[in-house]
Amino acid sequence: MDLPVRDIVDQLTSSANAHDCLDILAATPQRLGFDIVGFREELDRPIAPQLSKIGARDGRFGWPSGFMSGWIAENLGRHFPIDRLMRKTSASCHWTLPAPQQSLPAMEFTSRQRHSMEYMRKFDIQQGLTIPVRLPFDRTGCVTWFAAADNRVTFDRPLVEHLQIAVQRFFDGIDRSRLWIATSPLSPRETECLHWAARGLSDKKIARLIDRSADTVTFHVRSSIRKLDAVNRTHAVALAVRASLIEPTDLEPSPVPNPRN
Repeated sequence: MDLPVRDIVDQLTSSANAHDCLDILAATPQRLGFDIVGFREELDRPIAPQLSKIGARDGRFGWPSGFMSGWIAENLGRHFPIDRLMRKTSASCHWTLPAPQQSLPAMEFTSRQRHSMEYMRKFDIQQGLTIPVRLPFDRTGCVTWFAAADNRVTFDRPLVEHLQIAVQRFFDGIDRSRLWIATSPLSPRETECLHWAARGLSDKKIARLIDRSADTVTFHVRSSIRKLDAVNRTHAVALAVRASLIEPTDLEPSPVPNPRN
């Protein structure tokens, strides 16, 4: 199994965009002996971001028919105890159902958490390997490989160590082409505001430059953050540069017109 994992790491490292990353990840269950693969990004967010929803709904990832419709409708991903654990640790976790207490640290499960585990068991998803990764801008993501009860896949240390690298490369590739998940392109005004925000100007200073109110600038900056699925202003600027929405020279602090003129 060592060679396929190394190939996966190499492919993710050289991937050109998010589409390639998703294709590579979707092929990993068959190559490694698992049944399903899933991923979540920014586990601290109360609602799963668009990218995770795209991955979850994609038939290539091996989800049983009918599973995802109920999982998303009931928001069970928010209550699945493995995701809760991944918010608090950087260690990989091999877990089993229906007795997760044997594979998880001491945890008291809520009724919703127990329901999420029972829902998985109904579709014969009874074990998995979850690997968390710390992402830039204080984000946490994870990839989980799932298997049925009768699947005899081996969770040995070399496999886990290589998959830890693969998960990091996967999210690196997603971030390189973040614009792919934007709901719509930035408007000219949003691009203009982000251009000046990249140079370190406050909303009030940008407002003087473009002859608009500070509230209007704040609205456009926040809209840019939402469209780019960024976590904050700085993250939005970084993603906009990567997606060539603004030029890297926009990050230079000068020359900047004097907003008082």
